[in-house]
Amino acid sequence: MSDKRIDWIDVLKGLAIILVVLGHSPALHVRTYIFSFHMPLFFFISGYLFSIIKYDNMFQFIKRKSLTILVPYVAFALISIVSLSVLHDANLTIKEYAFDFINSTRNQIPFNEALWFLTALFVIEVVYYLGLRFIKNKYILLFICIAISFTVYFFKNGMAEPPSLPWSLDQAFYYLIFFSIGNTFRDFRIDKSVLNFIISIGIALNILFLIKPQFIGSAINLIPNSIYSFFASTLVAIIGIVAFIGISKVFADSKKLQLIGENSLIIFALHLPLAFVIVDKLVIMLNLNLQPNNFGGIMYSLLTLVILSPVVYVINRYTPFIVGRKQNHKQDVILKDKYDVTA
Repeated sequence: MSDKRIDWIDVLKGLAIILVVLGHSPALHVRTYIFSFHMPLFFFISGYLFSIIKYDNMFQFIKRKSLTILVPYVAFALISIVSLSVLHDANLTIKEYAFDFINSTRNQIPFNEALWFLTALFVIEVVYYLGLRFIKNKYILLFICIAISFTVYFFKNGMAEPPSLPWSLDQAFYYLIFFSIGNTFRDFRIDKSVLNFIISIGIALNILFLIKPQFIGSAINLIPNSIYSFFASTLVAIIGIVAFIGISKVFADSKKLQLIGENSLIIFALHLPLAFVIVDKLVIMLNLNLQPNNFGGIMYSLLTLVILSPVVYVINRYTPFIVGRKQNHKQDVILKDKYDVTA
């Protein structure tokens, strides 16, 4: 796939990261709805953008993915530790969190729980690369990915205390299905009217899930830890993905959402250890009355995006390598215009 940006994909990434920030907001009451598909959506997007055409061999592939995934993981881990140390006035050290950093297990990275996504994504991309090299047929590979994801789902849900594997391997193999669906969807040709009908159904069901999120749990847990519950949870996630594909195509020309999407990695990596901490301090300092409801969660999330805006600019302008981008001084004027809050 070409490196040229796809507007509706940038908008979709923008919507996805807004969902992540909203879902992590301490005030929001619709987490069940958001959590039913927000991470599958990110892996779907990653799969959609995935291509091995420009890599002659695995060494080139690993080198590139190390620069675009592992370097950001290391950089944002260091930024997170420094940020928490300064903002919490705590004497935190890299040595103190060395094991958690190396292990990178989901929900067990105390300085930044969101970073598990990067190591899991790295694992998924390597596994999928090998799959495409050896199997070549994407539909066969999709079937294999479904089987792997179900196996992980079945064993983890069947254990009283399922193990959490290093580099979030268990999460990587579960979410492999959504990555594979995204990559297969990219090459799938479907009549526009049929696609619009499917998207309309997806949006209608999403409205229902948003109003009555308890339907999600009831549908998935009807037959716990079974083939049914696996495909029910997968279907719920796909319904969310389909709906937001439709929304992103409607708002494909939105420059603000494109900008948020282009910088979703930075927002994803820094909303918890940096922006949320600052928002909490501002709420106390200014005595802001953010109620624990959906409106309060939306306001909290908006403050988070505003706080991260100058951070995004600084990283893109001075240290783009930490998000896998090259320094390009010709883009300085463009960047200044894009991040001008008065524009």
